[in-house]
Amino acid sequence: MLPKFWKLTILFFVLLSCSSNSEEEQNTSNSSEIDCQETTPTIEKQVTLTPDRIWVDTGIKLKRGDDVIIEANSERAYGKTDVDFSNPVLFSGSEAIIYKIGEDGIAQPVGKQAKFTAGKDVENENLYIGWNSSKPLVKILKDEEGREKLEKPEPITVVVKVFPSKSNLAVRRVPLYAPVQNFWTDETNPRFYWEPFDNAVRYIFQISDYPDFRRVIQNIEIQASGGQANPVSVIGGGDSQNVQFNLQEGIYWWRVRAQVNLGRPLNPVLTWTCWSHPYRLGVELGTPPAPPEFLSPTTLDVFKPGDTVKFEFTVEDDPSFVFWRIRHVFSECDQQPSINPNDPNSGNPTPWNIFRQKLGEGNIVQIPELIASYTYKNIETGNHLFRVEVRDGASELEINIRSSDIRFSVGCEKPQETQQGNQNNNQGNVQGGFQGGTGNQ
Repeated sequence: MLPKFWKLTILFFVLLSCSSNSEEEQNTSNSSEIDCQETTPTIEKQVTLTPDRIWVDTGIKLKRGDDVIIEANSERAYGKTDVDFSNPVLFSGSEAIIYKIGEDGIAQPVGKQAKFTAGKDVENENLYIGWNSSKPLVKILKDEEGREKLEKPEPITVVVKVFPSKSNLAVRRVPLYAPVQNFWTDETNPRFYWEPFDNAVRYIFQISDYPDFRRVIQNIEIQASGGQANPVSVIGGGDSQNVQFNLQEGIYWWRVRAQVNLGRPLNPVLTWTCWSHPYRLGVELGTPPAPPEFLSPTTLDVFKPGDTVKFEFTVEDDPSFVFWRIRHVFSECDQQPSINPNDPNSGNPTPWNIFRQKLGEGNIVQIPELIASYTYKNIETGNHLFRVEVRDGASELEINIRSSDIRFSVGCEKPQETQQGNQNNNQGNVQGGFQGGTGNQ
């Protein structure tokens, strides 16, 4: 028989244990995730871009934690493929739709859709939508008789959707700071920054070589210093950090997710934010792009004078993006054309162009290659040499150019004097075949 004192003591600890278990069950039941659906924005605004203005102030003043989606339902949103190195976004086509935060913000491409989350660094700044151009799109041209006429493209309307944070404690997504979107660097151990939260319990940091994170290179859990003056919001990039990245040259995407405490320290309510919108990062160590590969035409194709020839070619994407252009020369049937590597005008090079499409984006094993096409109309009789050149965005002086050649003859068949000669010539007009190679200029 236990003394009355010990009975009361045991009863006290039993009640305390039940209270503790009840509290744990309550905390577990209170654990949740923020709603990440993008169906009910608080702000939805149509913004019309007219060709007479480069930038349009949307009138939307951003707040910390605002989750923003910009949508354009038009193929023209991608702009032209030619590159103008004076445009705000070098790696986007001329006259494409772009955006920036604040008058002095860094311009980023929209295409048909762009997403970002506003942080403290851009709070109370206005969102601007514009054209990827250094001057308005309205042009004054002259016709054959010297009369002036106005070339004025049609306006484009975009839709801006804003999903604000529910409170200062609960944001939908973690705003990413640096490296900024579409940045490239020669650092193999870069430092990543995002916006810290005083009530953060932990962060999950991920980096991948796929934009959809189907393969995660590193998944790192970081305990936050919740409640302290300088909460943790950085990883990598120095001897003081436990995590060291050893990235190879290539393209990466990174994102962050936070678990925050929406309750009290002794009665926590843990909530996961949505994953941040991924940022693209290029690690550029100076290696030029690989030579392009031709998909068409093939050695089986035969062309007659006046035909249209369509070229399709692919190349791997590059950390500092890839540009392409075409050179073309032709000669009489008894000669072979050539391009002078020391003459920048040899072969009448086209302007540099961007790659706007990818080949096989649904492939779950291999990273999709970039693909582009070029059409040559009314091809002439003779021997032809087409050269596709590629370079990356880091080669500002047009160095480290790589190229692939394709040669064929059009209408250069010799008279068929015998049946044997006819059989030999029935192999077609494509002579010289495909020549792939690399070259520095």
